[in-house]
Amino acid sequence: MLLQSLISVLLAGQAPVPAPNSGSGLIAPLPTEIELGLKGVFPLIHAAWAQALVIALAYLVTLWGSGYVVRYFVDPPKPAPMPPNPDGSIPHRPRFDPSWLIGKCENILVVTLVIAGQYSGLGLIFAAKAWARSKDIEHNAAWFLGGTLVNLVWAMLVALAARILVSGL
Repeated sequence: MLLQSLISVLLAGQAPVPAPNSGSGLIAPLPTEIELGLKGVFPLIHAAWAQALVIALAYLVTLWGSGYVVRYFVDPPKPAPMPPNPDGSIPHRPRFDPSWLIGKCENILVVTLVIAGQYSGLGLIFAAKAWARSKDIEHNAAWFLGGTLVNLVWAMLVALAARILVSGL
């Protein structure tokens, strides 16, 4: 019961639309499944456990595959060697590459927003990332903008497939 409630909250990203011909509300209701000819087709998965599995797989596939997809389409810049410390010791690199970490956080946000049906938030992700990395974009625009767009498209495609399976169009 709790699992079904969590899934319904995640998928209910928009306010409920009044039933057709109900006369309530200022916005015209969206077409029903019968009007679209999709009755019984979407959603394809009805069990709560299967819906939760599809959503979890969307996150995993997006996080796992994004690095491969970005590297396939955009040639990453080679990291500059770090100069030794003044005392002669070898400098330590950060545990995670900041670009990698930002990309994974971006993936989580994109999947969450698409599954929740909040598509307007996707523009905010792109704008915030472009603003925060504006100095880097000046030096290597193809890598940062290309990588961001490829990463966004990959995450949106995976999340949209999950959303269609779980809740329909």
